[in-house]
Parts: sequence; C-alpha cells; structure tokens
Amino acid sequence: MPGLAATPWYDEGDQHGADFAAAVNGAGDVNGDGYGDIIVGAPKYTASGYPGGTAFVYYGAVSGLPLQPQWTTGGDILGSRFGGAVNSAGDVNGDGYDDILIGAYEYTIPDVPFVSHQGRVYLFYGSASGLGSDEADWTFAGDCADENLGYAVASAGDINGDGYDDIVVGARRYEQDDKKVGAVLVFYGSANGLTQIAPDWMVIGDDPGADFGTAVNTAGDVNHDGYDDIIVGAPNYDNGQEVGGAAFVYYGSATGLNPAGTPNWMAHGGVAEASFGMSADTAGDVNNDGYDDIIIGAPRYPGSADYDGAVFVYHGSSSGLSTSANWTAVPDQLGSLFGYAAAAAGDVNNDGYDDVIVGAYRYNDNPEDGQNSIEGAAFVYWGAPVQLQTTSWRAVGEKAETEFGFAVGTTGDITGDGNQDIIVGAPRYQRDSKTILGRVYVYFGQQNDFEWPYQTYLPLIVSE
Repeated sequence: MPGLAATPWYDEGDQHGADFAAAVNGAGDVNGDGYGDIIVGAPKYTASGYPGGTAFVYYGAVSGLPLQPQWTTGGDILGSRFGGAVNSAGDVNGDGYDDILIGAYEYTIPDVPFVSHQGRVYLFYGSASGLGSDEADWTFAGDCADENLGYAVASAGDINGDGYDDIVVGARRYEQDDKKVGAVLVFYGSANGLTQIAPDWMVIGDDPGADFGTAVNTAGDVNHDGYDDIIVGAPNYDNGQEVGGAAFVYYGSATGLNPAGTPNWMAHGGVAEASFGMSADTAGDVNNDGYDDIIIGAPRYPGSADYDGAVFVYHGSSSGLSTSANWTAVPDQLGSLFGYAAAAAGDVNNDGYDDVIVGAYRYNDNPEDGQNSIEGAAFVYWGAPVQLQTTSWRAVGEKAETEFGFAVGTTGDITGDGNQDIIVGAPRYQRDSKTILGRVYVYFGQQNDFEWPYQTYLPLIVSE
C-alpha cells in the first residue's frame, strides 16, 4: 500500500531539558528552491547565556534534509519560551519566498514594572538565500500580564484575497475586565509585509478561563468562495458541559474577517472535560470534493476508556462546514491523549486526497504485556471518496516516555518527488536515562509499495 516510508530522517537536540521538538512544523519554502523546509522549536534552550529558547530551520533538497540546522535564532529574555510555537507564515509580502513565525509566549517586556509574560511573536522573511539575519523583520508583543500572546501562531492563508498571505496569533490568557478570556489577533499581509503596530482584526473570548486561542490556524477555504478562513480552539470553554471545550471558524471575504468578531461556525466538545479544541487545523480536502475540511482534537474525550482522546473531522461545502462531525476516531486506550496534536498531513501518497495526522504523546505500545512505557505515537489516516479511511499508518516512539507525537504537522514536499511529507516531535527523547535531548522526525511520503513499518491501526470509529 502506498503511504509513508519506513525509515525517517531525524535530528536530536544537544542540550538536556531544552524541550527540543516541543514545537515542529513545515516552514514553507523559505528560499524558493521548490523544496519544503522545516522549523523546530526548543523553548527551554540556552543560547548566548540566556535560557530563552531557540528555533532551528532545515532546508529541504532532492537529497532530503541536512544533518544540522542551516539557520538558528534564539530568544534573549530569560524564560521567554521562544520557539514554544513555530510555523510557516506563508508569503506575507508576495515576494515568492515563504516566511516564518516564532512565538515566545512567556516573553516579558523589559523595564515594564509589575507586568510580565505578555508574550511576543516574531516574523522572519525568506529570500533567495533563505532566512537572513537572526534579527526579526517584525515583532508584536502583548500588552497585559500573563497574556501568553504567541502561544499559537500560524499562516491564515489569504483571508481577503489580495494576493498576500496573512497571519493569525493566539493569546490564550488575554485579560479583559480583570478576566482571562483569551483573544485572537490577525494581521493582513501587504507588498511591504507586516508593519502594523496593532492587529487588523481581533476577537476576544467570552468565557473566562476558556483558553480561547490555545490553537489557531488557517481552516483553508471551507466554502470555496476564494477567501481563506481561520479556526480557533478554546479547550476549556464551558457550554454547560463543565469545560468540554469549543472550536470556532471565521470566514474570510473581500473585506477580511467580520469586524463584529462573530463566528460563522462553532462546535462544542459535547462531554465534560473533553478538551475539545486543544488542537484545530485545516484538514485539507480529505474527500476531494473541492471544499477544504477541518480537524479538531479533544485529547481528554472519553471513548471506550476514560480520557482516550478523540479527533473530529468536519467537511466543507458551498454553505460552509457541516453541523456535526463527518468522521470521528477514538483509540481504545486509557490516557493516551489522542488528539493533543492533530493537523493536515497533505497528500502523502499522492492519490488526490488529503490526509490527516494525529499525535497521542502518552500512547502505550505494550499494554497487553502489562507495561506502561508510554512511548507516544503518531497516526496518519488516508483521505478517500466520501470520508477518511478507518485504517492508518502508525509510528511509535523509540523509547519509553519520549512524548513522541507531542507535536505533529505537514512539511510540504521536502524532496520534490511529488509527495507530501510529515513531521513529528518527541521532546522527551532520552539519549540515556539521565540526558533528555528530544528528537524531531520526518517521514517521507511515497507512492511505491512498501512494507509497513508498524501494524495497521484500526481505531474505534464512533461516527461517520
């Protein structure tokens, strides 16, 4: 069966406890050479004497990825968690080169008394030679204590159809009227890139403690109107279900997002403490009907065992997103946190249907032996006519307690072979029992038949 290659590329951190690969993503194509690049965050990494966090970028090539990162930059504020969120920004200035975003959600603005951990987001422009200086081309910081601006960062696609990609930023603990309600900020791209000192659009949560903005991403174009949409997760949202969580989608238009900040679509977790919305992303077009779909993770959703976790896929259509999930998967394992990370995988087997990837970083590969090794796992589900397939490809962590699958994503086509590739982070990977270095893994998509590296995984499908 076509799918993903058995042997991954990987790189390992070089500092104990730096949380290398706690955040991983595709970086787009920052040097315009036709090969996808990747970005890896290590939010506790010490650079230049400051344990402020660091991000690493690797450039793709026909031969794959290099053994060492080709571009690195770090935070200069103690404990800022620079690299806690990393992502492609798309091409915000329309120069043909993709740009990158890095969040430092615990950043504290220097010399501002009694205010700390506002958070900050950094933008770096791509070019023919790749990323340039380690000095950001644009930054934006939060303005209230413990705001956590930059906890999530992403390209928003082109929301207003002006030819420039836009970005979306989550500030999950934004405060209004002395209540931590969370907020989401959007900045529109232009020929000059990003120059704003205030967001072009901002929506503030309406439920204190909901962590609105924990997940932000493009939703793709779910109604196929030519304008990209955004998705927001609030995993502790209370809708009378004891913080079951919620997700919200806002549709783009020629004038941008709705100034009133009213969501065009909303879904709830349905059960208490499900953490629905912990992850939320476009799913691409999994059924190839011309409309983009979305995927939402609920890592504490109770399936056949308490806190199994679950993922939900909603299909797009001419009228927007479906009102109920079109496909749902729940693993048969207690406490695996399946869905803590969930994202589009691209079309890894080049069959015309987009696929999705799901992380379960507490997954135990040997429960039948009475072990509790919790290596973690990542699962890819193939797109198909009508809906996603129930079978999947699976990879598990190489050692116990690696947190493999803590972060997952798509990388684009790293080698230029026509197949999309995927990336998985394992921030607790241990070189030995005392040295926790973390690892990032990339699995390359392929069309050719291959021997499955792990058994086919059959989840419990609770709705179709």
